[in-house]
Amino acid sequence: MSISQYVQGDLIDCPMSFTDVNGVLIDPSTVEFNFTCGGYGPIKWTYAGSSTATTGTVWRVSQGIFRARVDSTPFYGLFQGAGIAKGTGQSAALISFMVIQNPLLP
Repeated sequence: MSISQYVQGDLIDCPMSFTDVNGVLIDPSTVEFNFTCGGYGPIKWTYAGSSTATTGTVWRVSQGIFRARVDSTPFYGLFQGAGIAKGTGQSAALISFMVIQNPLLP
């Protein structure tokens, strides 16, 4: 299994989906997105009710489907994140990829 790679400076959408025990998509009571990358973080964002795709936030795409958009400009290395559902529909969506250093960025 290979790990996805992005270049430092990319905007990266991190998908998260949450289901009940029967595999049916459900909206959790609370959704958090936590991540680290290289020496950067930990960072935590919490879903605030938006369905608008915006960098630096968590938004709802549809029933049980959420995304977080990360601007990778300030960091590089192994990205490790988790979408965490709390309350109704407790579960986690794990996300991992590499951010390759861009020598053109300061």
